[in-house]
Amino acid sequence: MSNVIIHYSAKLNRREWFLLKTFDLLNPLHGMIHRHRKPWGKSVDELRSQPQNTLAYQLGNFLFENKLQPVPKAEKHDAYHVLLGYGTDIKEEAGMQFFLLGNGKRSPFTLGTSILAAAVLPERFGYFFQQFKRGIRSHSMANWNFEALLHDDYNSLVQKIATKY
Repeated sequence: MSNVIIHYSAKLNRREWFLLKTFDLLNPLHGMIHRHRKPWGKSVDELRSQPQNTLAYQLGNFLFENKLQPVPKAEKHDAYHVLLGYGTDIKEEAGMQFFLLGNGKRSPFTLGTSILAAAVLPERFGYFFQQFKRGIRSHSMANWNFEALLHDDYNSLVQKIATKY
């Protein structure tokens, strides 16, 4: 199975399959670019052992429910899923990248994923644009240190991101 948290599905059309395979191929490149990052070193069980109101617990529960393990050096990607409420199918994964782009995250991966998703799935552009606008309307979290926030109250963090206006 892929290291990327997008769920494989028999219902993927050819373009979605192509997009998923492209992400899989680029995943090692992402790791090389971010080789300086320190992995959090937290297991699903360790995260789930924290109080239920914390980001750590919610993150562990998300990983557990989706039958995933943390990807070292890419753990904040999972935190985005948890805090923003995006699922792990191809549409929502791409939608989350559009949100992040609108929210101020300017990484090559976020920009590249957004461009590729728009090109390969043009029928989803309306949804992607909505997510981009949602990111613009939300308080920026592009520079948050998610590892330092693991023990913070989950609902408070969600509120901090909530719509600015």
